[in-house]
Amino acid sequence: MSMEQQTLDPATFDWWGTLSSPEFLADPHPLLHELRAIGPILQNDLGAAYFALGHDAFTKVTRSKIMGNDTRLMNNSWYTPENREKDPLTYALFNAFQPQILNVNPPDHRRMRRTYEKFFTPSAVARMEPLIRAETQALLDEMPGMGEVDLMPTFARHLPFRIILGMFDVPMSEAENIARYSDTILRISEFLMTPEEKKRALDDLIEFKAWTRDFMAHRRRNADDRPIDAVIATGPPDGDLDDDELVTNFITMIISGHKTTVSLLGNGIHALLEHPDQFRRLRRNPDLMKTAIEETMRVEPGAYLIPRIANADFHYGGTTIPKGSVCIGLVAAINRDPAVFENPDHMDIARNPNPHMSFGGGIHHCLGAPLARLEARIAYEMLLDRYPVLERAEPTTWVPHCLNNHCPERLVLHVKGH
Repeated sequence: MSMEQQTLDPATFDWWGTLSSPEFLADPHPLLHELRAIGPILQNDLGAAYFALGHDAFTKVTRSKIMGNDTRLMNNSWYTPENREKDPLTYALFNAFQPQILNVNPPDHRRMRRTYEKFFTPSAVARMEPLIRAETQALLDEMPGMGEVDLMPTFARHLPFRIILGMFDVPMSEAENIARYSDTILRISEFLMTPEEKKRALDDLIEFKAWTRDFMAHRRRNADDRPIDAVIATGPPDGDLDDDELVTNFITMIISGHKTTVSLLGNGIHALLEHPDQFRRLRRNPDLMKTAIEETMRVEPGAYLIPRIANADFHYGGTTIPKGSVCIGLVAAINRDPAVFENPDHMDIARNPNPHMSFGGGIHHCLGAPLARLEARIAYEMLLDRYPVLERAEPTTWVPHCLNNHCPERLVLHVKGH
């Protein structure tokens, strides 16, 4: 999508209308290149926001101690007394999901993050491989040997969900309800929500928190040496977290721990189908799998928007982001910055180094990235081995109105197995 130059005044440009439009989402890169050429950080007067499109600019934003994640500190935030009265639904929703690891600054962030770091060390992630292989094989066994198959409901949505539930000892009998909770609560990460979506998210969040408290109470009565028991031990009475922190962070781990990988799997296969020369190259050279996964994340990120809030005035080049302002990293633009990526619109599965920002950066870099990468590697290897023929059967359709859960809604393939 290209626009006349006079419409590209960043101060008056309709950022939100454009970013959420189906036309933009279908092909965002020409416009993002035009916007980035104007500057690495652009200000929008209409929405009182700043947008980072340059790789160096956003790297410095994510690494700066000045830039945080606590939305309560935003100018005109949901947390102000005026907005509590004006929009009690938004206040109730966001307040119910406080405090949690994605939305706090140091030192609280460090205290919460270390609760879960032990589960994502290289050795801990390596121990997950047998479970990942078993669940992948079980899903492949349920898929047809040949014909048409929609990869999203049969494979991509299920595998990460089964892994994260297994990781934290959640019974699969609870999967249906938790999947529903996750889908509606995830909308909180979107910048544009309808009142109806907010109400559904709040109702499901309240239910999910109640379920989590019951689940943890059951585990306390039956504690042994399972991972979930180690998590619960970080709460009252002797741990670093209070009861609300224990519950909200567990919910955050369940949701973000699988939704990120759903996007990675669906977007990755879509990207390979969009670049059949690279798909053939990967089949011929399976040793390129690790770099191929990184490249699919670069060209087709799952999260388009990564926000940071200025705790004090932040300076980059000639731009100042004032205290209380939000700066939003446009990941699809950052990942194709020609100052960092040679021939950025070309997909190269051997690209190395590949400093994409699809997992964010700084202290808020995705905690579960090592697990997501392992799941993707095993899933792709086993999927490609199962199906020597794997081709697009119809155009990919995308989950509508989602910038932070950008993934296929339907990914229908023609497959032929051994």
